[in-house]
Amino acid sequence: MVEDLLESVVKELENRNYERAVVMLEEIVKKEPSNVKALENLARAYYGIGKFRAAIDVARTIERLCPICEEGYDLEALSIRQLSGDIEDVISIYKRGFDENPKSARLAYKLGKAYHESGDFDNAILYYNAALDLDSTNVQYLLDRAIAFKSNGKEEDAYIDLRKILNLDPENPIAREMLSESVGTRLTEDDINRGLTRFRFSKVKGINLSMVAGLDNLKRELMEKIIYPLQYRELSSKYRISAGGGIFLYGPPGCGKTFIIKAIAGETGLNLLDVKIPEVLDKWSGNAERNIHNLFELARRNAPAIIFIDEVDALGGKREESVYSGSRLSVNTLLMEMDSISSLNENVLIVGATNAPWLLDPAAIRSGRFSSFIYVPPPDKKLRMELFRRYLRGRPVSENIDFQRLADLTSGYYSSSDIVAITYEAAKIPWREAIETGIERKIAQQDIEIAISKIKPTLIQWFEDAVKSEKFISPTFSELERDIFEYKRWKRSRNKGRK
Repeated sequence: MVEDLLESVVKELENRNYERAVVMLEEIVKKEPSNVKALENLARAYYGIGKFRAAIDVARTIERLCPICEEGYDLEALSIRQLSGDIEDVISIYKRGFDENPKSARLAYKLGKAYHESGDFDNAILYYNAALDLDSTNVQYLLDRAIAFKSNGKEEDAYIDLRKILNLDPENPIAREMLSESVGTRLTEDDINRGLTRFRFSKVKGINLSMVAGLDNLKRELMEKIIYPLQYRELSSKYRISAGGGIFLYGPPGCGKTFIIKAIAGETGLNLLDVKIPEVLDKWSGNAERNIHNLFELARRNAPAIIFIDEVDALGGKREESVYSGSRLSVNTLLMEMDSISSLNENVLIVGATNAPWLLDPAAIRSGRFSSFIYVPPPDKKLRMELFRRYLRGRPVSENIDFQRLADLTSGYYSSSDIVAITYEAAKIPWREAIETGIERKIAQQDIEIAISKIKPTLIQWFEDAVKSEKFISPTFSELERDIFEYKRWKRSRNKGRK
């Protein structure tokens, strides 16, 4: 009976007979006050007749009954917009929803969209990333992230997203227009269909290894394997120490791999070719292999140079797991080009980086390809203290900050990027107060601790993935195996403490 009534209600809503729908739905809800579907339709009907406060009350009832249901948060946010238009309230609603349902791409996207509307592009990009992690081929998510990247001055990242969109939806007019503007000339139909890619060298200025927080042992290793052979060429030649070859950085995301490579380029003054995987991959047969060859050829002609390929596992994944022959050819081409580094030009350094070393093709690991494997670990206590100091620097901060306590509070697998997000979130607390009251104050210990309580550590999920893939991890990555062992011990201890 109720199901039949709900079908009739849906037709009334489709025909915009909201008042009739309200009468029918109120009767249903009296009989079944926990019927979430009826409550969702009632909130919609209230919204349709302009009873926004009633819609909010019903939406909050939905959230209590079903905290992971997306509709409740959407309906509350829409109604709040009509009543107050306060974007901070909308952000708070979607933040609450995403905290309850972190597997919802839609809630992550809506939260990113709300931050985007508020002008907070960093947080907008953060939550667009979360949405795309859950739904990687959603064109609307990619388009909004591209717009946020562009607004934030990240032209190359915007360019990559626009290329992805055109691979998924070649006729997308907004992506075509934006891409034409980003390269300074309108792309032809032939350019787009051929999957045109552009590799550009850059000179990194103002960054060197001294700016990399902590990681002293890692920096010493990089100096010895990369920088000294290039700075002391004659001495290195005498002892037959090579200046080229392959270096592989691996470890969890958000711990500084990309920044380290830029610091190396800045320290040495070498040409840097920062390659994004979507610039290399191509849906058309043969194009990806051609792109890989051209990439290495360009580096040889501009030696000494560094090729940096992030997420190299996406290109150099296991050949037996490549379903299509085109993927296998891309992997084979990458391996052949790496073999030719030492024979054709030893002054080309290829640096691969990955968050998932268990996906790397074993052939790429053998000596002569990636000859050095360097683990970039999660920040230890000392480094976390240094990161808090660094990212609070330049902001009005209380003199009584207990950095040791902050490091202790973030001991549960927080990344360097998480600490950046924590300091940003902490700074927003007195900033908002100053806007509302007109009274400025410094960032206090309590602000940072509140931010820590809000921002969850991102590395737990990464270590869970690593544990699941442990049997596929090569003995080459022994330092990661040690950290996996430590993580499992930490997890057992934490679970025991909860009992």
